[in-house]
Amino acid sequence: MDTPHMPPDHVPPDHVPDHMPPGHTSPADTADLAAMASDATSSPHMDSGSHMASGPHVASIHTWRTRPEAPAGMADAADRAAVRAVNLAAFPTAHEADLVDGLRDDPAWIPGLSMLAEAPDGTIVGHALLTRCRVGDAPALALAPVAVAPEYQRTGAGSAAVRAALDAARELGEDLVLVLGHPDYYPRFGFTPASGLGIRAPFDVPDEAMMALRLRPDGAPAPTGVISYPAPFGV
Repeated sequence: MDTPHMPPDHVPPDHVPDHMPPGHTSPADTADLAAMASDATSSPHMDSGSHMASGPHVASIHTWRTRPEAPAGMADAADRAAVRAVNLAAFPTAHEADLVDGLRDDPAWIPGLSMLAEAPDGTIVGHALLTRCRVGDAPALALAPVAVAPEYQRTGAGSAAVRAALDAARELGEDLVLVLGHPDYYPRFGFTPASGLGIRAPFDVPDEAMMALRLRPDGAPAPTGVISYPAPFGV
C-alpha cells in the first residue's frame, strides 16, 4: 500500500539549518514518507514543506500576521495562487501543491483551516493545512502539508501558521489532530506519539514520526484504531 503523499525529508522551516536525514505534514511516495518520518516534517517538513533556503536568510519576525485562506469568492483566486506558489517553492516536486488543490475540492476540506502566514508587506510566505481524516469511524484532522517559502524558513512563519490553524480548529470544536512529521519539530505544539493513544498509520512509519495532539484533552476519550486519510492523499 502506498503511503500518503508526504513531502520529502526536509528541515522544518523554523528548525535548524542542517539537512535532516531521510526519515511531515503530508502523504507522497513511500520513500518520501519514510524519509519524512526521519525529518519528521511531514513536517514540515516532514510535514512541512520546505527545503533549505536558497536565497538570503530573512531575519526572524517575532510577530507574524496569520489568517485563513479566503473562502470561495472574489479574493480566493489570489490566495489559491499564493498557496500553490509557496508549496511549489518549499518542496522539490509539485506533490504537495497538487495535494492542496485536490483537498480543496474534496469533502475533507474544512473552511477556515487552511491558514496563511503573511510577511509585513502582506506577501503570503507560509501555509498550514488541516483537513478531515478519520480514526476508525471517528472524525479527526490531518495536518499536512506545512510549507514556508525558502527565504522565510527558520523565521517562525511555519510555527505561526501551525499554531493559528490549531487555534482555529479548537474554536470549531475539533479535538484530535494527527501529523506524520519530524519528532524534533512537532512536539513544540504539544504533539506526542500517536501510538500512546492507540492510533496507528495505515502504513509502516517510525513510531516517533506519527504524532497526535488532543485540542480538548479533558473531553471524551480519543478514538483508537487506524487512520483513514482523504482520497487526495492516495493512501
